[in-house]
Amino acid sequence: MLFVEPVFIFVFLPLVMLAERISRNTGVTTRSTLLVTSGILFYAAWSWKYLCVLLIAIVCNFGMSKLIHHDVVKGNVNQAKLLLCVAVMGNLSLLAIFKYLDFFLISFGFNSTLNLILPLAISFYTFQQVAYIVDVYRQEIKPPTLMKYCSFILFFPQLIAGPIVNFKDVSRDLSQFEKSRNLVRYDLAIPYILIGLGKKLLIADPLGVFLAQQQLVMSIGETTPLLSILTILAYGLQLYFDFSAYGDLALGLGFALGIRLPINFDSPYKSVNIAEFWRKWHITLGRFLRDYLYIPLGGSRGSLKRTLLNLITVMLLGGLWHGAAWGYVLWGALHGFALTLYQLYKHFIHNLIHKHIKFTNKPLWLTQTSNGLSNVLTVSFVFLAWVPFYTEGVSDALMIWSSIFSYDGNVIVNANALYELYGIEIGEVLLNITLGFTLVFFTPTSHELVSYSVRQWKSMEGSFFYSVLRHPLMLAIYTPIVMIAGKSLIVGPVAAFLYFQF
Repeated sequence: MLFVEPVFIFVFLPLVMLAERISRNTGVTTRSTLLVTSGILFYAAWSWKYLCVLLIAIVCNFGMSKLIHHDVVKGNVNQAKLLLCVAVMGNLSLLAIFKYLDFFLISFGFNSTLNLILPLAISFYTFQQVAYIVDVYRQEIKPPTLMKYCSFILFFPQLIAGPIVNFKDVSRDLSQFEKSRNLVRYDLAIPYILIGLGKKLLIADPLGVFLAQQQLVMSIGETTPLLSILTILAYGLQLYFDFSAYGDLALGLGFALGIRLPINFDSPYKSVNIAEFWRKWHITLGRFLRDYLYIPLGGSRGSLKRTLLNLITVMLLGGLWHGAAWGYVLWGALHGFALTLYQLYKHFIHNLIHKHIKFTNKPLWLTQTSNGLSNVLTVSFVFLAWVPFYTEGVSDALMIWSSIFSYDGNVIVNANALYELYGIEIGEVLLNITLGFTLVFFTPTSHELVSYSVRQWKSMEGSFFYSVLRHPLMLAIYTPIVMIAGKSLIVGPVAAFLYFQF
């Protein structure tokens, strides 16, 4: 079930919201059951069979967390550490079997594979439960009740494609929900949901239509320089708008139930260096890699050589987490290499410059020019590095990269050739790409837009217009408006989110 499907918007979500209102002040068990049941039904709409895998993983991790907590409190550190290793390896083994076993069998020359279907959201809920187990071991959290833990993992707004939520992020809000004290924020929920729907249906999906045409061309081993350039630009924008749309929808749905989820994107394409990009792109994944992999490996506490090795290791594993293909590994390697170069630049060149050249009252134009050039360089690298992420294979990535550097002739000639050879018209594609870049670089973020809408709404409090908008009878107007808008947006099949089966 997708957030943008009519069955979710007009059936599932209204029923969950109605149940939330009816179940208020009915007891902790009833309230927890609501969250657990809604999550189970949401996941089961994809597969009842793989729901069993998820539920078994939840029960096993909960049981292990109780044992680990007991040993840590009793001072049995070695026993707790052993259980921690077993729990982490159990989670990673489950992920490896379903996601990577066939990949490694093929890579090592085996002719037969298991052809296992990848369980929905296994990459996300595996990392989420690993983080929970480690936090219990570190005594940063205490194991909750089984129902509360199930509510945490099965909370449907974040179940499929993140954000990767730590238990401490939502523990308080889950407790408030159980006690019917959750603060429902429709003033935040509605704009986040509308922005998310707009990003997905009006920007990401139209770009996806063009990319589907490009994949057909690439499947026969062909491309053109113009097609390759448009592909790189379109995919970089599609991935951002599609994934950040899911993040906005998850935030909005969380606020509608009174549970605040962490922000996952914060204008990453406005970054002036690769390190800043990773602080703003898929923020919760970056946090997980930092707290549960990079820092345990030693982080930046050792020598420069060790720090750079840690960076490359983390990014290689981060690339592999995204998918069982060498293209993802190459993508991770490219980002690891870029972060390594940036660290070397900071350590040597940047410090050397600032040591010998004292900047006093640096002109504003110089700062703006420097930041602008740095942003262009960073975004150019990021978009080029998306190529193996998009193709999943190294050979196709090399074909696209080599193609863009063999550009010859003008745009009109190349556009005509593209249409004559493959029937692809680039007018709408260029319009969508232009719109995407305009929104990325020259408009406020989703979070800034939502904050603005909340301020405007609060400024109207007490006015006649405010009273009219809040009157229950206005539902007779809002309902058909929402249904007509939804019908006009959702015409035909809805494209799955790009991270739908991660």
